Amino acid sequence: MIDVDADGTRARRTTWIVGGVLFITAAFFWLAAQAAPYPVLGWASIVLLSGGMAVFALGLGRSGSVTVRRPLGTAALLGLAVWNAAAPVLVHFVPATGDPMLTVTSEVVGLALAIVAVTQIARIGVLPPAWRWAPLWALVAVVAARMILTGFMTGAITASQELLVGLSPLMAILTAAAECFVGVVAIVLATRRDAVTVFGR
Repeated sequence: MIDVDADGTRARRTTWIVGGVLFITAAFFWLAAQAAPYPVLGWASIVLLSGGMAVFALGLGRSGSVTVRRPLGTAALLGLAVWNAAAPVLVHFVPATGDPMLTVTSEVVGLALAIVAVTQIARIGVLPPAWRWAPLWALVAVVAARMILTGFMTGAITASQELLVGLSPLMAILTAAAECFVGVVAIVLATRRDAVTVFGR
């Protein structure tokens, strides 16, 4: 374990609080978008979530980065942030939007980037041991929700229209809950001195 200086501790605490707030706000915007016919809410949620990922990846100061700015983990998390914002644009505005494979490909690319990112976060060990796999827990919940919904929407999984209508809000709630979970964990850890003053290899 390596001690970090006061500036490093401050950078980590600020990074985790700002990133956590962005994740939680994104989750609330996402839920609001499901209930209100205003596309801007959905886009705001996407931008906030991507912003939160970028903050966690780069840190507000080098010591704030959850990947210590190591190339693989940082690139994967930044790539996920960019893809999270770019994929909806591709799916909704590219002429090939009628092709279900575009949606599936979007999910697969996002999943690959997310797996690399959360694995690197856990391996690098910036987070306390008990919470190093917290991003993975959230990822599993989000992936499960999106894959199930994508399966129904693309016809890979057959279901009645009534079931699809009922599942959509449930999947949205699960996704928002996962984002909120990551945000709350980040903010709570930022308030713990033992969590922000040391980090692993």
